Amino acid sequence: MEVPPKCGSLSRTYDAELKNYFRLTVLARSSSADPELASRAHELLFRTRTLLEGAIQQAITQAPVDPDARLDALFDGNFFGFSKKQGTSLRLPLRTCTPTKLCAGGCYAHDVLDATPAAVVRGAINGWIADRYEQGNDEVRAELVDRLVPHVKRAIKNAKGELNNLPPGFERRAFIRFSHVGEIVYTPAFANDLARMVHELSEGDVDCVVYTRHKRVGELDPALWVLNFTLDPASEDRRSWIPDYARIVYSAFGGKTSPDAEVNFLEHHRHGHLAQVGDGRTCPATRPDAKDRTCDGNQCNRCFVPKFAHTTGHPLKIIQEPLPMNKSPQNQMLGSIYQKVSDLRAKIQQDGKRAFDRDDPTAARIEADRLDQIDRAEALLNELGELLADLGFDVPVTEAPSLAVAESTAPYGKRRKPITAKKGAKRLPEKALHPPQLMEPVIDVLRELGGQGHLKEIWAGIEKRLGPTFTSSDLEKMKSSKNLRWEYNVQWTLTHLKNEGRVEHAGKRGVWRLTARS
Repeated sequence: MEVPPKCGSLSRTYDAELKNYFRLTVLARSSSADPELASRAHELLFRTRTLLEGAIQQAITQAPVDPDARLDALFDGNFFGFSKKQGTSLRLPLRTCTPTKLCAGGCYAHDVLDATPAAVVRGAINGWIADRYEQGNDEVRAELVDRLVPHVKRAIKNAKGELNNLPPGFERRAFIRFSHVGEIVYTPAFANDLARMVHELSEGDVDCVVYTRHKRVGELDPALWVLNFTLDPASEDRRSWIPDYARIVYSAFGGKTSPDAEVNFLEHHRHGHLAQVGDGRTCPATRPDAKDRTCDGNQCNRCFVPKFAHTTGHPLKIIQEPLPMNKSPQNQMLGSIYQKVSDLRAKIQQDGKRAFDRDDPTAARIEADRLDQIDRAEALLNELGELLADLGFDVPVTEAPSLAVAESTAPYGKRRKPITAKKGAKRLPEKALHPPQLMEPVIDVLRELGGQGHLKEIWAGIEKRLGPTFTSSDLEKMKSSKNLRWEYNVQWTLTHLKNEGRVEHAGKRGVWRLTARS
């Protein structure tokens, strides 16, 4: 093959195979070809595409060039793509997918522009980079991060630029779609770190949106992602994979919709746009009578905001799992209170979903505010448990086999072991400070600074106030940046406060100021 392995040289090396695959897609989508032949082509699409992607990725690995020259070639093109319909997005290989019987051949990856040689090769290249990051050590990851930064900055600029072309009267936040083709959830460490880069480099102004059918969805950090989990009539058994903070969307093959999905898609690329069969909210861009096939054209951003958020005004916070309270022996006396708080959270979430379903933004915001109060209540319960433990207060127990705290996702995809209570334990495991705990201290620091300050001044103020209470988790260094975890969480706190309208950018990079609401 030609070296180095750029998109163009790989396309030329696999020219015959790529063209044959494209011809197969044309046959599978043809309405004039023999139906039996078209159906057989349809069945071969996914396997043919993934075998071709695998061959391209193997050629990249085996190319006789030094590692730097290989990476120079792979990053020579655009890591992110752009289209009017999909916006700014990332393309990955289909071999990252775990397809259902319906979506394997029905995916739009087999349609026209997404099936062209350049599109297939770009997806394979991006998948190679993602795999390299996922499997690499800190040195490998740092090198890839350096090369990704200019591409992420370009994607952020493009995503923000899309806002200049919105229809009159329609507003939404900028976002990047991960991934337009393929599954970024297949490499969750890479996904989370890439999303962190987007948030840090955009100062929280660009959201990361993902549609997924993948089992590892629970490993994505809910603070970094707007999560849409896609089901279809052939994958109802995947409901157990869906975390509470993910929105359910539905591929309505045959027009058959799901009443409990927040969005049903009537577009099926082999059959066109089908009439709805059954109940449920449908995507306006996929309805048979739609005059515009884009989300912006239909003034809809339902899939691009956190779960329970409405489509006007500020986006609401992501609805996360309850804060995991360590139910050590010292805290069992609080168990009944905590259970009542957890039950109340579940009720508020249901009320929020109903408000969202009936397009009632006022009610949805009220429920979101109540969830904020639940967060504070759970944080206070945890602090009370820690105080009791410090005082040596023990509640006698014989054994605690079921006191495991739910698993949480550690940085870069490594899974932390569940924390289990040990008999006689005196202290809770160390936890990092999170945005709900940092909001008021950040506001207080800005007030002390005269109402506005640079991020570095805010960090200094927080360190002065809370430094003595920092845990080892707070002092962990983030691998995708030079910041400590508490510094990163302060940045994320500022984003939360901005979304609530309590702070805003002061016009200069890194400078924040209080609004009248604070």
